[in-house]
Amino acid sequence: MHLVAEVVTDLKRRGYIEERTAPALFCPRCKLSLFEAHVVGRCPHCGSPASGNACEVCCRPNDCHDLLEPRCQACGGKAVRDEYRRLFFRLSSFAPRLQDHLRQSGLPSPLIALAEQMLADGLPDISISHRSAWGLPVPVDGYSDQRLYVWFEMAAGYIAATQDLAAGSPERNELEVAWSTTQSKIVQFFGMDNGYFHVVLFPAIYMAMGNVANIPKFALTNEFLRLDGSKFSTSRSHAIWARDFLKQQPSDLVRYYLALAGPETSQTDFTVEAYSAEVERIRSSWRRWLSDLDAVVARSFGGCVPDLGLWLADHRAFLDELCGLHQSALAAYEHETFSPSRAVRCARELVHACGRFADGQRRLETIASLSAEWRTAVALQLAAARSLATIVAPVMPGFSANLRASLGCDGSGEPIETQPGFVQAGIQLGQLAAAVP
Repeated sequence: MHLVAEVVTDLKRRGYIEERTAPALFCPRCKLSLFEAHVVGRCPHCGSPASGNACEVCCRPNDCHDLLEPRCQACGGKAVRDEYRRLFFRLSSFAPRLQDHLRQSGLPSPLIALAEQMLADGLPDISISHRSAWGLPVPVDGYSDQRLYVWFEMAAGYIAATQDLAAGSPERNELEVAWSTTQSKIVQFFGMDNGYFHVVLFPAIYMAMGNVANIPKFALTNEFLRLDGSKFSTSRSHAIWARDFLKQQPSDLVRYYLALAGPETSQTDFTVEAYSAEVERIRSSWRRWLSDLDAVVARSFGGCVPDLGLWLADHRAFLDELCGLHQSALAAYEHETFSPSRAVRCARELVHACGRFADGQRRLETIASLSAEWRTAVALQLAAARSLATIVAPVMPGFSANLRASLGCDGSGEPIETQPGFVQAGIQLGQLAAAVP
């Protein structure tokens, strides 16, 4: 709160915050100023249903009074025009600097498109105070009946939260300088409907503050995940409660499916039927491959990991494919190419590739003169199992730990393996298929 008050006072002193008498909305029945969730109507930019100050569909801001067909959320009555003096942040004056900031950023395409469209249309100045009894007080004389716009205060709130975190953290020094040095990378996670705040409004506020050298250039967003074709709504009991769902379903499989079907670039739909079908496919294919591998190792090598032998052309081709999938999956966890969906799709393709490879190697087992080639074929599949455990660890930590333990390479706390590694020869394996939840 103290930092927010300092920011408002300083920006007003330097002319970035101005006092203006401007139109607003009011509900005469509820005696309530209408802004944010207090007012509903249609977005002046895209025409979709929207609340005050921002649209969840096109993600652009509004000034409430420009909503089409505005009405009070509480009583449903028609909103009437009001007018009073309040504070505005001069967002429009930061257009050139924001344009340069965007060109240097690593933001995903939807956010770049949103910001560029707003810049092309002309940035609006943003009201940062409203008549209300809830929220932080306005640190300016004459505004005791108003409170600060919560999305404006959030910019300083991020910095304050980092300072609080640093106070009790062993990485205190790194956190304290996170906003003041470009040697740090700040990556923000938020829903696409909050995109304008994070890529337009907050950067402009940091520019106005003047002491934030490290304005975030990286962001990871999601669109909306819908349930059975409609938006989740707790008020209408159109929801799945995670705690109840996880009493019935393994958390690893829930995380796997939510990663796979996540709304990374567009809205997606969750249905229990689709979840159950995908889980059954995964359990079936992963268990089948690992169960067959368990049987092969027990039958041919007494349950122990074989040494590498001689290589065939398709062995080298399989290793190349395995390396490609492994590296693609790990890249999907990096902030510039983040995509949990791609990571689990790589895992799914890895298992599929292993099944194909195993089917093509079966004849080697029964030919004595090819025993060295057979050892290599099995060792490659065990390397693939180790790779699978590595690339799904962030999404399926329980499965990953159990599979690694069965392979004799627990490795908890060790750095992530950046490429597939062979399992140590001679180790007695556990039951690999038992790791699948």
